[in-house]
Amino acid sequence: MLALSKIMGELHSSVGIKDKTLAEFILNLARKAPTVRHFEKELERNDADFDIDLVNTIYSVVTRVFPVSQVRKDEAMLDE
Repeated sequence: MLALSKIMGELHSSVGIKDKTLAEFILNLARKAPTVRHFEKELERNDADFDIDLVNTIYSVVTRVFPVSQVRKDEAMLDE
Protein backbone atom coordinates (compact mmCIF):
# COMPACT_ATOMS: atom_id res chain seq x y z
CA MET A 1 0.00 0.00 0.00
CA LEU A 2 1.43 3.34 -1.11
CA ALA A 3 0.19 5.37 1.87
CA LEU A 4 1.60 2.88 4.37
CA SER A 5 5.07 2.89 2.83
CA LYS A 6 5.08 6.70 2.68
CA ILE A 7 4.07 6.93 6.34
CA MET A 8 6.80 4.46 7.27
CA GLY A 9 9.31 6.57 5.35
CA GLU A 10 8.17 9.79 7.00
CA LEU A 11 8.35 8.23 10.47
CA HIS A 12 11.80 6.86 9.77
CA SER A 13 13.21 10.11 8.41
CA SER A 14 11.53 12.36 11.01
CA VAL A 15 11.76 10.42 14.25
CA GLY A 16 13.95 7.42 13.42
CA ILE A 17 11.19 4.83 13.87
CA LYS A 18 10.72 2.08 11.32
CA ASP A 19 7.68 0.12 12.51
CA LYS A 20 4.97 -1.19 10.20
CA THR A 21 2.47 -1.76 13.01
CA LEU A 22 2.83 1.83 14.22
CA ALA A 23 2.49 3.12 10.66
CA GLU A 24 -0.70 1.07 10.19
CA PHE A 25 -2.11 2.48 13.44
CA ILE A 26 -1.32 6.04 12.36
CA LEU A 27 -2.81 5.39 8.93
CA ASN A 28 -6.06 4.23 10.52
CA LEU A 29 -6.19 7.30 12.78
CA ALA A 30 -5.67 9.58 9.78
CA ARG A 31 -8.31 7.80 7.71
CA LYS A 32 -10.90 8.28 10.45
CA ALA A 33 -10.06 11.95 11.04
CA PRO A 34 -12.19 14.45 9.09
CA THR A 35 -9.58 17.21 9.47
CA VAL A 36 -5.88 17.48 10.18
CA ARG A 37 -6.74 19.08 13.55
CA HIS A 38 -8.81 16.03 14.52
CA PHE A 39 -5.92 13.80 13.43
CA GLU A 40 -3.52 15.82 15.56
CA LYS A 41 -5.84 15.49 18.57
CA GLU A 42 -6.08 11.72 18.09
CA LEU A 43 -2.31 11.44 17.95
CA GLU A 44 -2.04 13.46 21.17
CA ARG A 45 -4.64 11.20 22.84
CA ASN A 46 -2.41 8.27 21.96
CA ASP A 47 0.71 9.95 23.39
CA ALA A 48 2.27 10.60 19.97
CA ASP A 49 4.27 13.80 20.29
CA PHE A 50 4.97 14.50 16.62
CA ASP A 51 6.06 17.77 15.08
CA ILE A 52 3.18 19.57 13.34
CA ASP A 53 5.00 19.32 10.00
CA LEU A 54 5.06 15.53 10.30
CA VAL A 55 1.38 15.48 11.27
CA ASN A 56 0.49 17.62 8.26
CA THR A 57 2.61 15.54 5.90
CA ILE A 58 1.14 12.24 7.05
CA TYR A 59 -2.42 13.56 6.88
CA SER A 60 -1.77 14.94 3.40
CA VAL A 61 -0.43 11.59 2.19
CA VAL A 62 -3.42 9.73 3.60
CA THR A 63 -6.06 12.11 2.26
CA ARG A 64 -4.54 12.02 -1.22
CA VAL A 65 -4.97 8.25 -1.27
CA PHE A 66 -8.22 8.17 0.76
CA PRO A 67 -10.07 11.49 0.28
CA VAL A 68 -12.10 12.78 3.21
CA SER A 69 -15.79 12.97 2.38
CA GLN A 70 -17.63 16.27 2.70
CA VAL A 71 -20.05 14.59 5.11
CA ARG A 72 -17.22 13.82 7.54
CA LYS A 73 -15.93 17.40 7.21
CA ASP A 74 -19.39 18.78 7.94
CA GLU A 75 -19.78 16.51 10.96
CA ALA A 76 -16.40 17.66 12.27
CA MET A 77 -17.47 21.30 12.05
CA LEU A 78 -20.49 20.52 14.20
CA ASP A 79 -18.26 18.89 16.84
CA GLU A 80 -16.00 21.91 17.25
